[in-house]
Amino acid sequence: MAALTPTLVPALTPALRCPAGSRPTRRRAGSARIAPGCDRQYPAVSGCPRHATGCARISPDCARLSTACDPLCPGCDLQRPGCAPGCARVVTGCGRIAPGCAQDAPGVPVTRPAVPGCARAARESGSGPGGRHNGRRRDPMRIIVIGAGLAGLTSAWELRKLGHEVTVLEARNRVGGRTWSQRLGNGQITERGGEYVFPTEFAIRRLSAEVGVPILSHNVRYARRTVDGRHVSSADLEATTTRITETLRRMLGDGHTRVSVEEAHREALGPDYRQNPVYRRMVTSLASDPSLVSAASAFLYDPDAGQPFIDDGGRFIGGNQSLSIELARRLGPAVRLEHPVMALDQSDAGVEVTLADGSPLHGDAAVVAVPLPILRELRLGFELTEDQRVALDHRIMGTAAKLGVPLSAVDDDIALQSSHLTWWSWRSLSADGEHRIPALSCFAGSRATLDALRTADGPETWVAQLRAMRPELVIDGDVLLTDWSADEWTRGSYSAASLDWTPADLDAFDVPAGRVAFAGEHTGLEQTLNGAVVSGLRAVGALSRLTEATGGAV
Repeated sequence: MAALTPTLVPALTPALRCPAGSRPTRRRAGSARIAPGCDRQYPAVSGCPRHATGCARISPDCARLSTACDPLCPGCDLQRPGCAPGCARVVTGCGRIAPGCAQDAPGVPVTRPAVPGCARAARESGSGPGGRHNGRRRDPMRIIVIGAGLAGLTSAWELRKLGHEVTVLEARNRVGGRTWSQRLGNGQITERGGEYVFPTEFAIRRLSAEVGVPILSHNVRYARRTVDGRHVSSADLEATTTRITETLRRMLGDGHTRVSVEEAHREALGPDYRQNPVYRRMVTSLASDPSLVSAASAFLYDPDAGQPFIDDGGRFIGGNQSLSIELARRLGPAVRLEHPVMALDQSDAGVEVTLADGSPLHGDAAVVAVPLPILRELRLGFELTEDQRVALDHRIMGTAAKLGVPLSAVDDDIALQSSHLTWWSWRSLSADGEHRIPALSCFAGSRATLDALRTADGPETWVAQLRAMRPELVIDGDVLLTDWSADEWTRGSYSAASLDWTPADLDAFDVPAGRVAFAGEHTGLEQTLNGAVVSGLRAVGALSRLTEATGGAV
């Protein structure tokens, strides 16, 4: 992670200090996380704080350290007995911690050296867009967000909350991007796009809680699917993953370079590695040729490293698109559908977007949140930073398809993986918490598998393979096929790190390219719904760098 410039936390005004006799807010030195309750309300950036013992620290735009911060902050030792609500509010201008709230460390400045591998940390000192800088408030900006998927809508929502005027331009006639929910003929909702919200994906869970979109468990063995009549135990899964990871570390230590996911599995598991259920699960989810994907990115830089393993995932009630729909509803007329963007340029005066009909739109800054293939075709009248250009060059786009299947009779296996192709199928838990829904979802990843299933010709080949794999199923109505490689505004599923990927790529999008920030799963290593949300928050943090660089209003 890139080191961040040391920042001072300003003093509290007397009216906002803790009441007499109350204890200060405390965080242990070296703590690896900012309380999720705080970064729900303020954009997250790379890097992690290492705190001076006894010094009070919160994100100023979080405004107060509430009870929500406490239980979700492992190892931080947050203590606030006797503190009235609002006692830890931060006001910019002074650059020191108020003695009233840091009694054993008065006047201790706070620095933020990066901690490798650490979780994202909220920026302090009011440095976000629309915050304060050098004691004066910045003017609101007009910010154009290109793309109304989860990444773009997250950015727009956070920027709106910070007081900016946002305009969201979406090429499609709907919001949601690669989240797309639709009802089958029997009334069941199927996900044509992104499916899973995992238990430790806190950014999207905070966002959905904030706007009131509830989550229901799939109750599906996502990582331990049935292959050839059996599924691995949690202990076997952990042992196999550890073996692959340690083998990879040894290979890299011996001087191997550009080690692929395929090569790491072969070296660790032996000649029959392709029949291993752990391999089959991983390469299915990659949606790319595993011989072209960096093993280091997949095994050594997992964003969930250190989190407990929970073999389940969730989905939003009403469909996963419902989160995007709710964000768009709250943003109102700021979201403009069927407004494809062809070009983007910038100058010292601001940014200019050119729509497909040739009409221009002007703003102070922009967030580009479109899929990788669309970004590569967008006419940019400016240069990306060198780090950004290299990071994008190190991404490859995967291919995937989904199949929604209405059922009138089911079998008893909830998660079944093909033993010879990279596709699987599952049935999710019903909202009653007792039964499974009468529908099946199928996911196929990689160009080779889509070609074998002949998805370009329709669903028939895939349905025939499904019937052979699960003969007890009775299909009740039309199936719904979605081939993302044929989608005009995506042209693939999600990206993967190529063999040229390096850890330096992780920080490339923490900063803007001039007045333009970038969001989307391809800007990070989480190719998930949560990864889209995280990237949207990161883009807001990048624009905070823009306002810092200009020293005031843009």
